[in-house]
Amino acid sequence: MSVYQASREAAAEASHTTCPGCGARYYLRRADLGRRSVCRRCGRSFYSLPPSGEPPTVVLLEDIEHTDDARNLVGRLWLDLRPGQIVDDEFLVLRPLGQGGLSQVFQVRDLTRGLDLALKLPLAASLDRLSLEVFVNEAVAWLKPAPHPNLIACDQVRLINGQPVIFMEYVDGQDLSRLAAGGQGAIYQGTPRSSCARLLDIFIQVARGLKYAHALGLTHLDLKPRNILVERGGRALIGDYGPLSGGEARLQEPPALEMESEINLREDQETRISGARLLGTPQYFSPEAAAGRPAAGLLSDLWALALTSLECFLGRRPWETGSMVGQALERYLAEAERPTFLPPSLVGYFQTALAADPADRLTDAESVERRLTDIYGEVTGRLYDRPPAQPEQEGHERLARKNASFRELGRMDLCLD
Repeated sequence: MSVYQASREAAAEASHTTCPGCGARYYLRRADLGRRSVCRRCGRSFYSLPPSGEPPTVVLLEDIEHTDDARNLVGRLWLDLRPGQIVDDEFLVLRPLGQGGLSQVFQVRDLTRGLDLALKLPLAASLDRLSLEVFVNEAVAWLKPAPHPNLIACDQVRLINGQPVIFMEYVDGQDLSRLAAGGQGAIYQGTPRSSCARLLDIFIQVARGLKYAHALGLTHLDLKPRNILVERGGRALIGDYGPLSGGEARLQEPPALEMESEINLREDQETRISGARLLGTPQYFSPEAAAGRPAAGLLSDLWALALTSLECFLGRRPWETGSMVGQALERYLAEAERPTFLPPSLVGYFQTALAADPADRLTDAESVERRLTDIYGEVTGRLYDRPPAQPEQEGHERLARKNASFRELGRMDLCLD
């Protein structure tokens, strides 16, 4: 390639950034995005950002002088966080990653460390329905575990305008719902047997993540395909703990809908059941949760894991609420021709894990891991060779961020030496 061609390509790749003080223009390459610069003309310090239709919004806590201003800013920030914004003078918003019933997630760049993270913050509507204690509980649930290969790690929690904002590990991959995509996604490439092995690998890892979380006294409470991320190398991670996973806080007010109508809510709509201390998605509720009875979080997680697994193995979800899954499984097994490969041992696992009576089910994630590992060996003819998942040692810097987060949340009792 000639020097001329190289310079042309470099110029095409480069954009420009403008000093907000004097308007001086500077070339901006991708590697410089989000870095702090000093204008050579006027001496003003500014962030190197590409041009846009309007100047980026800079959110600085020290700029908020009155409580009313803070409330107004919370409403705008929670609803209108856009690429190019800088939050708390430290995090550059890059792009939205997804939105659930209670929160939004964005990819952000930590400008001090040059590290990409995922930022999770509650939606404005959820702030009106849930107490601050609920969001503190969720933040505590994210902070407690040491980094584990099958759990998305929490980097830190900041109180921004009085609300906990969670900064967590950014995973370069896709969630399981996209990989499955109605039975036509990338997860089903190859033969039915190879697809079965691939799915077993994913759910063995999910069981390992649940085993570690449950050992710490944490439950997820909203496990489903959208909350399982898979990296390109095949590592599976559980994300998005439920807002009540870290404590026993109740909702401020009962739901407006009766349970009979809630089972007909649209797909993946998160809802709440009065008295059950549970937030989640109706399509993955256990029978006891669907009946409005309080259920042990651990057993709810194991039910949701089996339900999520079955949905991916079938390539679809032929049930309206999780309590109807037994009938759906029976109908599927009665079909003369089935599009996916389910060995008898796997069918047996589903029949046990999805038994109507909780006493007949598997009672811990380690039992699920062992059962799925044995089935993997039957399907592939070889031992499961992914190394056992062990939590990492937490370094000094990570412990310092964790302790600072606990202090911000008012949970000094959880600080670690």
